[in-house]
Amino acid sequence: MKLRRGPRPWPVTVFAGVLLAAASWNLGADLKPALAHPVEAERIAMVSAASARFCILAIPAAAIWLLGSRVARWFVTLAAVGFAAYKIAGTIRFGLADGDGTGRLLAGLALNGLTVLLFTPSASRWFAAGGPRDALARD
Repeated sequence: MKLRRGPRPWPVTVFAGVLLAAASWNLGADLKPALAHPVEAERIAMVSAASARFCILAIPAAAIWLLGSRVARWFVTLAAVGFAAYKIAGTIRFGLADGDGTGRLLAGLALNGLTVLLFTPSASRWFAAGGPRDALARD
């Protein structure tokens, strides 16, 4: 794949920026207790898990913003739908476990709601103008 040139539509920029900001925030929140953990093996495992969570969010966001990847767009959409269904089903089945559960549930669903930005008319035109859809097409 080649890097996309030219300006990105604002929905794509907002989506990628918010997703990367959330990934960075989660990385910082996960690393703080991990680095203070007294057992080295568990500290390494916690840092590795935090880094993996960061990459799971950062790689699709970068693929969408830098490459205009249609596959990443649909991957993020399917992951958001699956996450929303999982969270809603868990809330219905078990209720909110703690007092802060409502805020976290709504924040997670709002972050997933950003996926709608990838399907606005300007973003759809930008993705469609990205080049050939055929995997065998050559430049």
